[in-house]
Amino acid sequence: MAEILIVDDDPEILAFLRIVLEREGHCVDSCADGKSARTMYDSKKYDLLVTDVVLPGKEGLDLILELERDYPGLKVIAMSGGDRIEPDYYLELATILGAQHTLAKPFTPAEFLTKVRGILHGQGSAPQAGFTEINRL
Repeated sequence: MAEILIVDDDPEILAFLRIVLEREGHCVDSCADGKSARTMYDSKKYDLLVTDVVLPGKEGLDLILELERDYPGLKVIAMSGGDRIEPDYYLELATILGAQHTLAKPFTPAEFLTKVRGILHGQGSAPQAGFTEINRL
């Protein structure tokens, strides 16, 4: 059982992901923006962060960057349905900033759980250039 924080500004997606994860036996907290997520993560270290990259206030990309800087080894799944541009662009940026897995919306419960199980069991793909590597450049 893992402690998981989900961040998405769509209440339906939050409810959907909560149900999927709780059925797997995980403890789930959620919020709708990056600022709240940062506060929650600082007060309770989670095993996994699942975040949308396009959020009100503090963007998910900023959240990933800050948390990766302050909590090396952070496990992240980034999601995006796009916005003004294709979701692949946002997801590539999330990988560069430290996300181990990405998902383009919409996705199935099976696709989501495959990513969650993989990252929690140490099968996350290594980011191409996380925050630590960017700082060294």
